[in-house]
Amino acid sequence: MEDRLEAFLMAALSTLPYPVSQPPGGAENETYVTFNEASGAPAEHASDAPRRVKHLIQLHAFSHREDGEHRRAFFKAMTLLEKAGVRVQSWGPDDYEKDTGIHHMAATFALWMTWNDEKED
Repeated sequence: MEDRLEAFLMAALSTLPYPVSQPPGGAENETYVTFNEASGAPAEHASDAPRRVKHLIQLHAFSHREDGEHRRAFFKAMTLLEKAGVRVQSWGPDDYEKDTGIHHMAATFALWMTWNDEKED
């Protein structure tokens, strides 16, 4: 994942009371959040416009707890991302993995950045 993109996401999620990282994340923790870039693509642009890249990001909240903590982590992360200007495209479902005993929710969102500049929208 591009360093600026990772730095942006880590800063946006820095106040979460859970460990945040790229996968495999903090699987040794009771509750944790991870993110990964699902895809990236240059946007069509005019020859005199800065080059823009659309990053499609997935965010995941995991918890071993049985009290809905994964949902609290998930929606806190969504709130922080929205405050940072990210528009979440979709989320869900709320899954339980029987073999690992982990509850999991995921979201997908797009983040536009100029090639060598700051986040756009």
